[in-house]
Amino acid sequence: MENHKRKLFYRITDQAYDKEFAIITGARQTGKTTLLNQIEDYLKQKGEDVYFLTLEDPAILSRLNQHPENLFDFIIRSNGKKTFILLDEIQYLENPSNFLKLLYDKHYQEIKIIATGSSAFYIDKKFKDSLAGRKHLFELFTMDFDEFLLFRTGNGELNEELDRMRSKEDYLSSKRKELESYFIEYLSYGGYPAVVL
Repeated sequence: MENHKRKLFYRITDQAYDKEFAIITGARQTGKTTLLNQIEDYLKQKGEDVYFLTLEDPAILSRLNQHPENLFDFIIRSNGKKTFILLDEIQYLENPSNFLKLLYDKHYQEIKIIATGSSAFYIDKKFKDSLAGRKHLFELFTMDFDEFLLFRTGNGELNEELDRMRSKEDYLSSKRKELESYFIEYLSYGGYPAVVL
């Protein structure tokens, strides 16, 4: 089941080579760090230079708060090849919008930042600039029912059956009771990844 990916994984990796930075927001425990780890694995499999930094590390946070370009203390730049920098918990920075704006404006040709942050940080008073034209904003919610089914069953067969039921109004499914049971479980316990898994 660990090999399954959230739908947002595919949206982000489809845009991985766009010049704009990617910002992933979401509530606590929705899977942002796991998603970032999966993106890291994906990019490494593609042969990319990737660095994962968590701003929960006070030493990293302190250096980046001093100046955005201190980021280069933690990575090795590639000649002629874009370096991917994955930043977890960017809301801990004193001025995340200035940090991203400066790095984008001066270095977008050599680096691509994919960052996670809490749902509130993007509308927080610390975020003073919209970064218009410099970012793609993604929001990670709890799992929807399709993701829930895939992660709970591990094989996608019920997802295919659900798609058939959705596409054919008069379709009578032999798996209806099983799907209803999972749906009641989903409604009862929700779609937080830790609960589903």
